[in-house]
Amino acid sequence: MTCEPIVIGATCDDQINYGETVDLLFTYTDENGDPVDLSSATPAIFSSSPDVIKADTEITVADAAAGKVRFLLDRTSALSLRKGRNNRFRLQVIFGADSDDVTPDIYLQVT
Repeated sequence: MTCEPIVIGATCDDQINYGETVDLLFTYTDENGDPVDLSSATPAIFSSSPDVIKADTEITVADAAAGKVRFLLDRTSALSLRKGRNNRFRLQVIFGADSDDVTPDIYLQVT
Protein backbone atom coordinates (compact mmCIF):
# COMPACT_ATOMS: atom_id res chain seq x y z
CA MET A 1 0.00 0.00 0.00
CA THR A 2 1.23 3.44 -0.85
CA CYS A 3 0.16 6.84 0.43
CA GLU A 4 1.43 8.57 -2.70
CA PRO A 5 -1.01 9.00 -5.60
CA ILE A 6 -0.63 6.46 -8.38
CA VAL A 7 0.02 8.42 -11.58
CA ILE A 8 0.47 6.76 -14.97
CA GLY A 9 1.82 8.94 -17.74
CA ALA A 10 3.99 11.19 -15.61
CA THR A 11 7.34 10.01 -17.03
CA CYS A 12 8.78 9.57 -20.51
CA ASP A 13 8.64 5.78 -20.02
CA ASP A 14 4.88 5.65 -19.49
CA GLN A 15 3.71 8.77 -21.33
CA ILE A 16 0.08 8.85 -22.50
CA ASN A 17 -0.41 11.07 -25.55
CA TYR A 18 -3.79 12.67 -26.17
CA GLY A 19 -5.94 10.62 -28.55
CA GLU A 20 -3.81 7.47 -28.46
CA THR A 21 -5.03 4.06 -27.34
CA VAL A 22 -4.35 3.49 -23.64
CA ASP A 23 -3.16 -0.10 -23.11
CA LEU A 24 -1.95 -0.86 -19.58
CA LEU A 25 -1.09 -3.99 -17.62
CA PHE A 26 -1.58 -4.12 -13.85
CA THR A 27 -0.23 -6.85 -11.56
CA TYR A 28 -2.11 -7.83 -8.41
CA THR A 29 0.24 -8.96 -5.64
CA ASP A 30 -0.16 -10.06 -2.04
CA GLU A 31 1.58 -8.55 0.99
CA ASN A 32 4.75 -10.54 0.14
CA GLY A 33 4.85 -9.23 -3.43
CA ASP A 34 3.76 -12.55 -4.94
CA PRO A 35 1.19 -12.52 -7.77
CA VAL A 36 -2.43 -13.16 -6.73
CA ASP A 37 -4.10 -15.97 -8.70
CA LEU A 38 -6.94 -14.35 -10.65
CA SER A 39 -8.35 -17.59 -12.12
CA SER A 40 -11.79 -17.05 -10.61
CA ALA A 41 -11.66 -13.23 -10.57
CA THR A 42 -13.66 -10.69 -12.55
CA PRO A 43 -12.02 -7.29 -13.10
CA ALA A 44 -13.99 -4.07 -13.56
CA ILE A 45 -13.69 -0.31 -13.32
CA PHE A 46 -15.28 0.64 -9.99
CA SER A 47 -15.51 4.38 -10.63
CA SER A 48 -13.96 6.96 -12.94
CA SER A 49 -13.77 10.57 -13.99
CA PRO A 50 -14.47 11.21 -16.78
CA ASP A 51 -17.19 8.57 -17.14
CA VAL A 52 -15.77 7.37 -20.49
CA ILE A 53 -13.12 5.38 -18.60
CA LYS A 54 -15.73 3.25 -16.81
CA ALA A 55 -18.08 3.10 -19.80
CA ASP A 56 -15.61 2.21 -22.56
CA THR A 57 -12.56 0.52 -21.04
CA GLU A 58 -12.13 -3.16 -21.82
CA ILE A 59 -10.79 -4.71 -18.63
CA THR A 60 -9.75 -8.38 -18.69
CA VAL A 61 -7.61 -10.91 -16.87
CA ALA A 62 -4.54 -11.15 -19.12
CA ASP A 63 -2.61 -13.82 -17.19
CA ALA A 64 -4.46 -15.28 -14.20
CA ALA A 65 -1.50 -17.15 -12.67
CA ALA A 66 0.71 -14.04 -12.87
CA GLY A 67 -2.00 -11.73 -11.43
CA LYS A 68 -2.14 -9.62 -14.61
CA VAL A 69 -5.12 -7.42 -15.54
CA ARG A 70 -5.25 -5.58 -18.87
CA PHE A 71 -6.79 -2.09 -19.19
CA LEU A 72 -7.60 -1.12 -22.79
CA LEU A 73 -9.22 2.17 -23.81
CA ASP A 74 -9.44 2.48 -27.60
CA ARG A 75 -8.33 5.55 -29.54
CA THR A 76 -11.84 6.90 -30.18
CA SER A 77 -12.73 6.77 -26.47
CA ALA A 78 -9.31 8.10 -25.45
CA LEU A 79 -10.16 11.34 -27.27
CA SER A 80 -12.57 12.02 -24.37
CA LEU A 81 -9.76 12.02 -21.82
CA ARG A 82 -8.71 15.42 -20.51
CA LYS A 83 -5.16 16.71 -20.88
CA GLY A 84 -3.11 16.86 -17.69
CA ARG A 85 -3.63 14.83 -14.54
CA ASN A 86 -7.41 15.17 -14.74
CA ASN A 87 -8.42 11.55 -15.38
CA ARG A 88 -8.81 8.97 -12.64
CA PHE A 89 -10.31 5.57 -12.01
CA ARG A 90 -10.47 2.83 -9.40
CA LEU A 91 -9.84 -0.75 -10.48
CA GLN A 92 -11.92 -3.50 -8.86
CA VAL A 93 -11.28 -7.24 -8.89
CA ILE A 94 -14.18 -9.39 -7.71
CA PHE A 95 -13.15 -12.79 -6.35
CA GLY A 96 -16.63 -14.03 -5.42
CA ALA A 97 -19.95 -12.96 -3.93
CA ASP A 98 -18.33 -11.82 -0.68
CA SER A 99 -14.82 -10.84 -1.75
CA ASP A 100 -13.41 -8.02 -3.83
CA ASP A 101 -10.52 -5.57 -3.91
CA VAL A 102 -10.76 -1.92 -5.00
CA THR A 103 -7.66 0.19 -5.60
CA PRO A 104 -7.26 3.79 -4.51
CA ASP A 105 -7.56 6.37 -7.31
CA ILE A 106 -5.23 5.77 -10.24
CA TYR A 107 -4.55 8.90 -12.28
CA LEU A 108 -3.89 9.02 -16.02
CA GLN A 109 -1.77 12.02 -16.95
CA VAL A 110 -2.36 12.85 -20.61
CA THR A 111 0.00 15.05 -22.60
